[in-house]
Amino acid sequence: MQRDPHLPPPEVCDWLCSLEWSEVVPSTITTYPEGGPCVKRRRNFSVFAEAAFGTDHIIEIELPEDGLAVLRADVEARRAADEVNDRRSRERDTAFAEAYLQTQYPRLGGAV
Repeated sequence: MQRDPHLPPPEVCDWLCSLEWSEVVPSTITTYPEGGPCVKRRRNFSVFAEAAFGTDHIIEIELPEDGLAVLRADVEARRAADEVNDRRSRERDTAFAEAYLQTQYPRLGGAV
């Protein structure tokens, strides 16, 4: 499976997705350009989660709504790829076992 190289490592994506995320929270970001009276406003939709580090530290994580969706899609795509790989491995192992039994026990027709 080819992952987006801009995503964090799979373990980090899994950890982030395992956190309890808030509902989408709309907010407005206001910026004041340096030296100018112009005001720029932008609507932002974020989700928040808290993570504890040890007993004394808690951080709040903010992600754009679509950023969390991208992380969750990555987790699901990796799970689906793992399931396909597991199925292929089982099929390959079964075919190998059947071929082995047919060569070792030809009179039984490959079945023990």
